[in-house]
Amino acid sequence: MEKRGVNNSERHKRLLADILKARCRDSIACISQSINSFFFISSYGCSAPDIGGVFLTSAAGATRGNLTEILLFCSNSEHVEYSADESHVACARDKNRWIRGVLIASASLSPPSQSTFLDRQCNGKLLFGGLPSLQLFIRVVGVSLPDYTPICQGNTAAAAVQEHHRRLLQYHECVFLGSLVECLRTMLRAQSLTVEERHDQGQGATDECGEGGEFNGTCPGGTLFAGGEPMTLLVPVYYLAVHIEDNASSQITSVAHVATHFMDLLIDPKTSAVLESTRFVQSMVLISDAMGEKAGANGKSDVALRNLNDALIALHGQAEAALCMSRQRLCSASGAVCERSKLPNKEFPELLSSTPQQLPGVLVHCLRGVSRSPSIIVAYYLQKCSRDFWMLSRIPRLDTGSPRATTQLTDRGSVDAAEMEEEKAVFSFPRMLQCLREARPVVNPQVCFLAELRAMWFDIAAKEAQRYEKSAEP
Repeated sequence: MEKRGVNNSERHKRLLADILKARCRDSIACISQSINSFFFISSYGCSAPDIGGVFLTSAAGATRGNLTEILLFCSNSEHVEYSADESHVACARDKNRWIRGVLIASASLSPPSQSTFLDRQCNGKLLFGGLPSLQLFIRVVGVSLPDYTPICQGNTAAAAVQEHHRRLLQYHECVFLGSLVECLRTMLRAQSLTVEERHDQGQGATDECGEGGEFNGTCPGGTLFAGGEPMTLLVPVYYLAVHIEDNASSQITSVAHVATHFMDLLIDPKTSAVLESTRFVQSMVLISDAMGEKAGANGKSDVALRNLNDALIALHGQAEAALCMSRQRLCSASGAVCERSKLPNKEFPELLSSTPQQLPGVLVHCLRGVSRSPSIIVAYYLQKCSRDFWMLSRIPRLDTGSPRATTQLTDRGSVDAAEMEEEKAVFSFPRMLQCLREARPVVNPQVCFLAELRAMWFDIAAKEAQRYEKSAEP
């Protein structure tokens, strides 16, 4: 009997270990953090790219649990342990993800159903919980973009698809900003602040919209805000499925341009269509967290409520101005990419002006998060950081003699002289794969994708070398 009890205990431990391993395998890994810690460190004099977070997981990891907590905040995270420069890498636990788009690398997978997003019990986060009159429930809602199938579509078709994606994002962002303005207006009413009081404090935004605060043009209808108890604000998350199979007949380059453009529409601050809205949501969360701390320490003091009023008033004025500029961009006749306008430089409370805000993030996944989605991420970074990677490929590593580096080489089995030489540089194609595996150990692109990505890197390196030689000519 005692032996049977021991066996059951061991079986129970193995079962728990398997469950934990499965959860780790499906957790959301921050690839951008791993890449920054591998390559862009102060010792090599190269700064990290100014883009938002790139995350990787499986289909199960992207759909399981509270989607608002998973995408916008930081539940179910997988931390990067490796750090060549500890001062450069912050713990992922201290940062939210702010994922505003999901790229699905599969012809068979679909975004979660709308019923999943609208399930109040399983999706959402409550803000201002200590203030019953201001309680706000935010939750993400999926916006599906048309699937992209590369078969029989040339560069012209891909360019048209990219432009269509940009216009769709602009449209839905305009709807969200209008809903945000309505939400803030309702919260200010709950605080007994009238429109006249707000304008007396110089926070009105009518001048930004033109004379009389009017704007001529076709504006989107609909709303993502609902009153009631509690008030609910929906934050759009954009889903794009690119049709690519995990076999020898598929090519990463057939979807790379569309995938890269979609990711840039989210995480590149120069072209992001969701940057302003993400920062507004971050400000709402920041105010809520600050009020929660003050309420816990001092109760609902007059000073705390006054600070809350000041922050909401400032945020409302900024949201109105952003809405007007969003409508102008949306209604531009040319449809060209407009230069991002600066919001009016009005005084912000110290709480909002002194706190750095994060850039939006993007999540990439396929069925298992092993081959297709990691390959798309590698292609994105090779194109995005081509010059930096080429420069880093010419710099010898400082840790080539460390036990960790030696183990990584010997674990790969037979390594030829060229690969050994590659491993001595800060950046190399094998080290790029190693970097992804540090964040998500199951990453293993199929052999055809590997050959295609390696050829892409050699082509990029050759072009960068030619560009460097031309610039060095007298």
